[in-house]
Amino acid sequence: MNLRAEHHDLCGILKNLSSNLRFFFSRPLQMRDASPGDSSLARPAPVGKRDLQGGNFERSCRLQSCDLTGRIRRKFVLDSSGFFQLFRKIMGLELVEQPDRKNEIKIDLERRCILCGDEGATGNHFCLRCSADSLNLKVPLPHEFRNDDGFDIDFLLSAELAQIGRRLIRHYEEDFHHLAELEIDYFWKKTGGGAGGKNTLGKCKKVSGTEKYYSQKDFLIWVAADNCYQFNYYQFTALIFHELCHAHSVAGKTEIRNHDFEGFGREVLLFGSWKSDIVMMDVAFKLAFQPKLFKK
Repeated sequence: MNLRAEHHDLCGILKNLSSNLRFFFSRPLQMRDASPGDSSLARPAPVGKRDLQGGNFERSCRLQSCDLTGRIRRKFVLDSSGFFQLFRKIMGLELVEQPDRKNEIKIDLERRCILCGDEGATGNHFCLRCSADSLNLKVPLPHEFRNDDGFDIDFLLSAELAQIGRRLIRHYEEDFHHLAELEIDYFWKKTGGGAGGKNTLGKCKKVSGTEKYYSQKDFLIWVAADNCYQFNYYQFTALIFHELCHAHSVAGKTEIRNHDFEGFGREVLLFGSWKSDIVMMDVAFKLAFQPKLFKK
């Protein structure tokens, strides 16, 4: 069985996974703080087991502390039976193998989810809620681009891409505060095409005129199903963020914003930061890739 078929089959079993995860993490954990250097574990109150469509989902959390430059670094590990085998194959999560505990996912309470901003991100940059929701994101195949009457169509409305967009707008309010009150629709596009020898991954389109009158939307964002078929959830999140950066609104007037940088890699290699937008990108790249000795 290939990965895609396995994904499709197991998504049915884990249909209500997201709501159950919200239930687990909405319950308060009774923990004690450990002093720096204390290697003891602070355990939460027992939760027991819940039945997820025939399978047992056991929650086991532990708080681990270590001395890190005079402050406590907290982590907990969530353990289950069978469920995280799927996560390892599809999401590539960071697993911790121990003699007495196997198939554990390490969750860092000091690390925030890159999508929604919640505390407790795993090795794939997402919290468990967003990781669970990622299982519902399925790139449609060419034969799925049909309407109810069986005719071929070029676009499919996507609730999963819309969910990513809404969470990005809420989390990155500093970047997207102007989009909070705007109406944005998200679509899969059957073929993305390309230009200049490069595949087009997605596009943000301003809606105006007759289209705006009938759709009551301000922007449309589509993602190319054919060109993004091998993308993971992290890449889809980055792509939606990129397209949202194009959507801009000033004093109630919508517009498409151009890229911050226009140029070529070879140009930068030969001439360096010779103009203002390259200088700005140079600073951004240095900040993004510099070694981070300590977390804030």
